[in-house]
Amino acid sequence: MKKILSMALALTMLATVCTGCLGGGSEATTAAAGTTAAAGGATAAAETTAAGETTAAQDETKPLADGAVGLKLSTTMKQLELTTVPNGMGVQAMDDGLREKSSGSLYLDMYLDGVLGSSADELIGGAQNGAFDMIALSFGSWGDYTDAFAPLSIPYLFTSSEQLYQFIDGEIGDEIKQKVETDTGMVVLAFLDVGFRNVTNNRSPIKTPDDMKGLKIRTLNDRYQIAAMEALGASTQQTSFSELYSALQQGLVDAQENPIINTYTSKFYEVQKYMTLTRHNYTFTILAISRTALDRLTPEQQQMVIDMGKVAQDTCRSQLAAKEGEILKELSQKMEIYDPTVEELEKFQEVAKTSWGQIEQDMGSENFNRYVNAANEIAESLK
Repeated sequence: MKKILSMALALTMLATVCTGCLGGGSEATTAAAGTTAAAGGATAAAETTAAGETTAAQDETKPLADGAVGLKLSTTMKQLELTTVPNGMGVQAMDDGLREKSSGSLYLDMYLDGVLGSSADELIGGAQNGAFDMIALSFGSWGDYTDAFAPLSIPYLFTSSEQLYQFIDGEIGDEIKQKVETDTGMVVLAFLDVGFRNVTNNRSPIKTPDDMKGLKIRTLNDRYQIAAMEALGASTQQTSFSELYSALQQGLVDAQENPIINTYTSKFYEVQKYMTLTRHNYTFTILAISRTALDRLTPEQQQMVIDMGKVAQDTCRSQLAAKEGEILKELSQKMEIYDPTVEELEKFQEVAKTSWGQIEQDMGSENFNRYVNAANEIAESLK
């Protein structure tokens, strides 16, 4: 039913806003959002901008060639994020690279701030049905379409970004990408770092697992992350990210868990007093293109897109540590931040890992043990 609804939604979006994906032209033109339209019971954003207005992020100092091909990218990222946060900087690096390598004949036509949709149904469904070519979407939002990213959601499976990089750059990472394409028709171009997730709250400082008991916390709608928070004694609630600030402000939830960058850019520090660097899960934004859109390109253009996806990923990785350090320094002036010792963090890990039995049952012992063993082997090699 979810995919049927998304198909109806995407067809409506296609009829409304897409006048030819992979379109040519020397300028990026766009339809923008704001109103909603029903499509088989689903809702999508679709509103035409005033004549001449563009929502595509474009660098006017880099002229496009006549007949340039624009890959339509739909994302909830904002214009400012393309130059200030690692995953946005990765996307911008891909656009810059495509324009340079193609001499202005290939570029990203970016539809930002969710103007063509923000939910998984709107983004994945829209790309599947041709309303746009590419999407940038958190891996935790793909669950209704594929379970390929499930190993990345196992709490405390990874304790460093280096460990994660080796995991997704290796054989299992290749399997994840292949499964995503098989299940969704989307080709993963890059895993763009957002960072480790940490707990913030308004109740009291959290220094031990016992401090989590009874806490009303908003989590992603991810059963593995929910299981970990419940193992720690918290009461979980799923609220859309766009409504989270007001939910915290109104006391509908006491706490939330997000990467440092999200906590800062969404100004959760205005409605949260305490942050504990629990580092319980890692978040990636998945940059992907539909196989149909990729196959419409020439072989040379296809290779360019794949190569620049790697540039986007490398750019994001190189920026993350520095940006997080800068943001933590600023957040420390606005919140009380607690960084657990190694021993204290091990206690969080020990309690959260009691949820692993449930996760193993869910994904099957063979797959679960393979993921755990691979992560442990990488961790040992990094010591």
